[in-house]
Amino acid sequence: MLLKNKSAIATMRKLDSHMHVNGTGANWGWKYNDLIIDAADRLGIEKLCVSIPVTRDMPTMEQVRACNDAVLDAMLGLKS
Repeated sequence: MLLKNKSAIATMRKLDSHMHVNGTGANWGWKYNDLIIDAADRLGIEKLCVSIPVTRDMPTMEQVRACNDAVLDAMLGLKS
């Protein structure tokens, strides 16, 4: 659907509902997680939903916990 009123795009809230952050040995192609925040700011994205997926087999609780801890570190602005 094309918006006829292009100024409406500028006033729409922008959310990114699928973003991966670095951590637990996972590297998604950027040096630091704060680059994600910088890109979101530049694009006017106000909220990010982030994760670190376990990409092989069924994860153990320890793997899930490590990923969740790394996501929390990224959310707190720590470089991973």
